[in-house]
Amino acid sequence: MLLDKQTFAPLQGNLPQFVAMYGDVSSQEFAASPNQALFFGNSGVVEGLLKPAPGNLTERLSKLSDASALADELYLAVFGRRPTAAEGGSVAAFLQDRQDRDVAIREMTWGLMSSNEFRFNH
Repeated sequence: MLLDKQTFAPLQGNLPQFVAMYGDVSSQEFAASPNQALFFGNSGVVEGLLKPAPGNLTERLSKLSDASALADELYLAVFGRRPTAAEGGSVAAFLQDRQDRDVAIREMTWGLMSSNEFRFNH
């Protein structure tokens, strides 16, 4: 119970916005509505969740220098599964020679969170 409180308490302020946007939507619809797409793409709420903060996903990922370990952590956290070989290769290629590595990590995290796999499974 304490773990639940510690995990979900920081998210409570954003919950009403997500419920209003997604709460009554049938999970059978394949495409996001225009309002959902705009919310996820332009919302300060989503952007705020992706900014590195102590203990959050993007902060943990930024500390990993090995692209394979980063891909594992990213896919396990977002999808609850390990990346395929192709997905792990895509992560490594995307990060290769990036001067703005923290930005790249946030972009990858946002990309996975905005995917159909995340939408339908989580």
